[in-house]
Amino acid sequence: MMRYLAGLRNLSRVFCFLLLVQTAWAREPAPDLSRSLVRITVTAQPFDYGRPWQGRRPQIKQGLGVLLSEQRILTSASLIENAVHIWMLKATGTDKYEGRVVAADFASDLALLTADDDQLFSSLQALEIAPEPQIGDTLEALQLEENGGAQQTKVNMNAVEIWRNPWGPVLIYRISGTLRFRMNHYTLPILAKSKVVGMLNWYRPENAEGGCSSLPFLNNFLERVASGQNPYPPKLGMSVTNRDSRELRKFRQVPPQLEGVFVDRVQADRSAAKGGILSGDLLLSVNGYKIDREGQVLHPRYGRIYWALIVPAEGKPGSGMPMTLWREGQELEVKVPMESYDPCDDVSPLMCPTRPPRYLMEGGFIFVELSEPYLQQWGKAWQTQAPLRLLTYNAFQFEIFEIPRKIVVLAQVFPSEQTLGLSHKLSNAVIKTANGKTILSLDDLAEALESPKGEFQELELEGEPYRLVFDAAQARELTPKLKKEYGIE
Repeated sequence: MMRYLAGLRNLSRVFCFLLLVQTAWAREPAPDLSRSLVRITVTAQPFDYGRPWQGRRPQIKQGLGVLLSEQRILTSASLIENAVHIWMLKATGTDKYEGRVVAADFASDLALLTADDDQLFSSLQALEIAPEPQIGDTLEALQLEENGGAQQTKVNMNAVEIWRNPWGPVLIYRISGTLRFRMNHYTLPILAKSKVVGMLNWYRPENAEGGCSSLPFLNNFLERVASGQNPYPPKLGMSVTNRDSRELRKFRQVPPQLEGVFVDRVQADRSAAKGGILSGDLLLSVNGYKIDREGQVLHPRYGRIYWALIVPAEGKPGSGMPMTLWREGQELEVKVPMESYDPCDDVSPLMCPTRPPRYLMEGGFIFVELSEPYLQQWGKAWQTQAPLRLLTYNAFQFEIFEIPRKIVVLAQVFPSEQTLGLSHKLSNAVIKTANGKTILSLDDLAEALESPKGEFQELELEGEPYRLVFDAAQARELTPKLKKEYGIE
């Protein structure tokens, strides 16, 4: 009997051993994630808004990208900002491949790159997009060792937050975990079970916390690019009142049970105007989410968030988003078209990393279009040192201007026989009209200068000295001479 039991024990051990071996053979090998990573080196040259015909000192930036389908490499838009040259290398290779930008969304800090040389993709493996993670999930930050091997570092997803970047608020995932500063950068992808969640937007090593682009913004970005649309998320082109007012509700006879926020201003030719929203409307809901008096909605996944985030997070290109309004005693249902909007098209752009600053030279005069980077030429205290008129237009552009336009500024006056003795007040003057034509852009000014009044160009300015008149033929003759003298291309 004892011999029989011992035989059974030995047989069970053999069975367990064979089962373990079979399980090990059946288990799929862990993917080699280094085959999905691309090293990116960017030579960037920031624009010089004070001298728009030249750039500032070049910079070298490095980061990582991850390969998606259709030979698209996902990385951060901030990495390729002001890029002059982009070089890409495989994780373990030394061959350089020239890259180019397919699309960039600086609002969400996402960019897609590719290379025309198919050799870059010959041994690479594209990764899939992950399903949306939940708060509390463990994600992986993907980095490269010096030898080219992939290093996965576990990070925790702690919250879904609003990230207020210069282009407006976006949703991000707040993560925590210790990341080493490898290869001089923190531009790296975030994964969930070897599938792409997004790119790391920022990271603070002192408290081991960072932010990752959210999947709704990533998926919408990829969808917009695939459909050939503007890569930026949709914006409505409207503002709402910051605070709820009992007096305003009483004046407009709003029923006390209604929540929502009042529409302040609506820009012409933008999504809100095309959808029929008017200034003074009470906005009650967006895409089915009820808006409270603080402008918050209750999202089933993200909790209480600001209502305007629903537009870029859930708005699909080419579609309409339903909204509920209260106007003059009636509730109205409208469908607002979801149209992408390039922030470079603002009256005074906050930033415009995809377009060099425009300028027009006519004789000894340099004209530019107003932007916040132009105002920043006045240094760290530009908000108090720059011309007050320009600061006002920049700060209150949405309130002042209802139609899309630009502010044309006389930025520089070069010394010449044409400009001798002219008032110093001409510098940074705003151009209202040129030869009787209203000026809403540099294109308008260029067209107006083609038709001088007799022998002279006549410009009407905002403020003193109110007018600028100069010899048209002399200016045309001086332009190539001064361009050569000052190295203007």
